[in-house]
Amino acid sequence: MKERGKERMESWTCKKTAKPGDLYLFYFGEPECKIAGLAVCRESPDPEGWKRRNWTNRQKMFFCRWDALYHCNAPVTADEVRANRILGLWWATKPFRGRPKAISPAVANSLLQIIVKREPNVAGLLKGYIDERTHPVTVPKEAKPIAAWEGTLYERLAKQRMRSQELRDEKIRRSMDSKGHLICEVAGCGFDFLATYGELGRGFAHVHHRSQLAAGKRKRTKLADLAIVCANCHAMIHKAGQCRPLEGLISDD
Repeated sequence: MKERGKERMESWTCKKTAKPGDLYLFYFGEPECKIAGLAVCRESPDPEGWKRRNWTNRQKMFFCRWDALYHCNAPVTADEVRANRILGLWWATKPFRGRPKAISPAVANSLLQIIVKREPNVAGLLKGYIDERTHPVTVPKEAKPIAAWEGTLYERLAKQRMRSQELRDEKIRRSMDSKGHLICEVAGCGFDFLATYGELGRGFAHVHHRSQLAAGKRKRTKLADLAIVCANCHAMIHKAGQCRPLEGLISDD
């Protein structure tokens, strides 16, 4: 770790997703089997490094340069790793074979705790990484703009109960004759279309069937079966497919 020949080792293979600030551990498989050092990624990987080194079999390897390169004075051995329940299960998967792999937070935290106890010189370097794994900070994702295509013209076939426009018009006409304007008949509402919207609201209202047409077969409807209501009350009367009575729709609380 300290030297390779006469030159200090400043780069090594890593994953393409490595980014500055990532912590890497250098460990070797059996029979030597030890975790010998650690380093912090200095810059994004160099995907062309294998070409400059004339390595024809390293197309999938990426080279990364390091800061805070540290050689462990007392490497962590395989026996120590196996003695730890979490680390033992991880080591049994032979992570030292094949391409470098990301270590799970639980394994990373256990390894860092061991290294800090025996390598006090790196305590400051590893504190942030240990804190991050012990008390992870959840960064809220940026809200993505929500949009959808609308306005497509299409035809559909649907069944609908027949309503009498003549009966509706007569209900509105008689209400206008008796009161001069249209007022919601739901108890506690009394919304006045003319008073609120002026001339725009004159003669306009929703006409509600007190008994839901969809509940039975074809039947004869009288003016007394209809009620003048505002749009809000009409929506609440039929919310979730129901037909609620006008009395008690608005809470007294």
